Amino acid sequence: MNWKHGYYADSGYTYGYYVEAMPLRLHWAALIQGQLTPTHRFRYVDVGCGQGFNLILAAAAHPDSEFIGIDFMPSHIAHARDLAARCGLSNITFIEADFVTLASDQATVKSLGEFDYVVCHGISTWISQKVKKSLFTLVGSILKPGGLFYNSYNTLPGWLNMAPFQHLVRLLQQNNSGLEAITKAQSLMDTLVKFSPLGQHFPTLKERVGSLMELDPTYLVQELNNHFWEPVFVSQMIDDLALVKLDYLGTATLSEIFLDTLPPEIAILLENITDPKLKLQMRDYAVYKSFRRDLYVKGILPVWREQLREQILNTRFVADPMVKRPEVDQGYRFSSGLVEVDGNYELCSAIVQQMDVPGGLSLRELNRLNKEFSYSSLSKMASLLLSGGWLRFYKDVDFSSSVNKGISNAVIQGAPYHCLSAPRAGSAIYLRDLEIMFANACFQAIPQREWPSFVSGVLHGLGGALMKEGEKIADPKMSLELLEAEMEIFKKHIPWLVAMGVLPELSL
Repeated sequence: MNWKHGYYADSGYTYGYYVEAMPLRLHWAALIQGQLTPTHRFRYVDVGCGQGFNLILAAAAHPDSEFIGIDFMPSHIAHARDLAARCGLSNITFIEADFVTLASDQATVKSLGEFDYVVCHGISTWISQKVKKSLFTLVGSILKPGGLFYNSYNTLPGWLNMAPFQHLVRLLQQNNSGLEAITKAQSLMDTLVKFSPLGQHFPTLKERVGSLMELDPTYLVQELNNHFWEPVFVSQMIDDLALVKLDYLGTATLSEIFLDTLPPEIAILLENITDPKLKLQMRDYAVYKSFRRDLYVKGILPVWREQLREQILNTRFVADPMVKRPEVDQGYRFSSGLVEVDGNYELCSAIVQQMDVPGGLSLRELNRLNKEFSYSSLSKMASLLLSGGWLRFYKDVDFSSSVNKGISNAVIQGAPYHCLSAPRAGSAIYLRDLEIMFANACFQAIPQREWPSFVSGVLHGLGGALMKEGEKIADPKMSLELLEAEMEIFKKHIPWLVAMGVLPELSL
C-alpha cells in the first residue's frame, strides 16, 4: 500500500463550506444538549481539512482563537496555506501529515497540545480500518477533557442500496479515471436495474444513481472512488469512539435534536426505549439515515441548570433578510430526516420579525417579548429557524476585511469559492459569482456606477458570459443592462452585509 492508503487522492476535494462545523454552531448544538464549550480564545483543529477553505472561514470569524488544519494531501495544504496568506490570517496553521505516522509519533502529538474542538468532516468512513484507528487515537490524544469532537460520516441503513454501485465503481477504476469509472458504472447499472432482480430489491437505486451526474464531479470521485468506502451503523461508531474515551453527546444537525419533529408513532416507539444507543440506532432505522453529523465529548462537563439557562438566554440571534420567508400557505417547515414538520407559523413569523433589527435580540430579550412561551420552547424555535437559515447568530467581534478581500480577489481570478466570511454571524454567507464580483468592487473602492463594466470585464477575462433563460447573452448592451439590474439587487443587501462584517463600511 502506498502513501494514499487506498484513499482516492488523484484529485483534490471540493472548496466547501460546512456550517455545522463552525465553532458557534458547535457551541450552540452542544449547549442545548447539555455541554458547555468556549466561544472565545479556544483551540480548534480540523483533521482531514481538505482544501482548508472551511477552516479559513472559521478562523476569520474568531481572530482571538487558534486554528490548525491537518491533511495528508500536499496539494490541499499548498492551497490552504496560499489562501490563508492571501487573506492575511495569522491565527491559522496548516500541517501536511499522515494519520498513521502522526498518531504513532508521540513527541509530535504532544507538541500539538490539547484542543477544545476537534473536527473531522467526511473522513472516517472513507478510510481503511488501520487509518481510522490511527485517526481516532489521534483525536482521543489531542482533545482536551471536556472538549468536543465533531464527526460527520456515511451511515447505514441509508447507503445499503448504493453498495453494489460503489463496488462497481471501484472495479472499473482499475482501468479508468475516477469520473470515467463512475460514468461507466452508471451506464451498466442502468441496464441492471431495468432487467434484473437488483432493481426489484433496490427500487430507489435507479433514481439515486441517475441523479449522480447532477452533482459536482469533484465531490463524486471523493465520495465513491475510495477503496475503503464503508458506511457504518451509528452504534458501531459509538463503540469505536468509546475505545478512545469519547462519549456520544448528540447530533450537530439542529433540526434532528427534537423528537417531536418525528411522526408521532415513531416518537412514541423511541420514547419507550430506555437504552440510549439502541434508541439512536432505531431512529436511524426509522428515517433510513445515510449521513450523520455527530458530537462526542471527552468527559461530560457538569453544567449546573442555572448556568446552562443563562448561557442559552444570553445567546443573540438576528434575522437574515437574504433568506426568503415563507408565505402563510407555505409555512415554516423543518426536516427530521424522515418527514418535513410544520412549525408554528405565527410564532416563527413573530420571532423572525422581532429579530429583524440591527444587532438582533438575545433569547432573554425575546423571552420578554413572548412571555407566554418558556425559554426552552424559544430556544427550540431559535434552533429550528437557525437550521433553516432564517436566523443567524450575532456577536460583536473585531475582524479584518482582508479575508473577504483575499477571497473575492481569488474569485475574480477564477477561483471556485462560493462564500464570504460573515464574522459577526460566526459563519459565512453563500453568494453567487456575480455577487462576489460586486463585493470585490467594494473592496477596491470602485465607484458604484462602474460596477457593471468592472464585472463585465472580469467575466470576459475569465472566458465566461451572462446567461438568460439558458442562453448566453452575446449583445454587450443587453449584458450591461442585466448587470445593472443585478447590481441594484445586490445594493439592497449591502447594509446587511456590512452589518455582518462581510463588506467594509465604505460600501455604504
